[in-house]
Amino acid sequence: MALKIFIIVVAIFLYSFNLHATQSFVGDSARDTVRMMEIWKNKEITLLGPPLSLGYGSAKELYFGSLSLYIGLLGIIVSGLDPVGAVIPNIILFTISIPFFYWWSKKYTGEK
Repeated sequence: MALKIFIIVVAIFLYSFNLHATQSFVGDSARDTVRMMEIWKNKEITLLGPPLSLGYGSAKELYFGSLSLYIGLLGIIVSGLDPVGAVIPNIILFTISIPFFYWWSKKYTGEK
């Protein structure tokens, strides 16, 4: 159990260490962060999320749901409207997934 907690603490540190210097805002991340800020500023409720990168600008454009934008917006709000805060929910969700994937891999590889 102590090893699992250690791994989670290390993961949180590695995900968030020097975040302002390492977070890049290009392409999809910049577009989505701007959209999150617009939703907050304009007090919008939308069901349409960001477009799928592969179909963006084509005749067959596909869109994600808006849940990813609202989850990222929670991080922006928690961080005091700092755009880097959009990755805070990702850090939390990725870190929470570590024990799940550990359990899943042990279950399906037959290790005890």
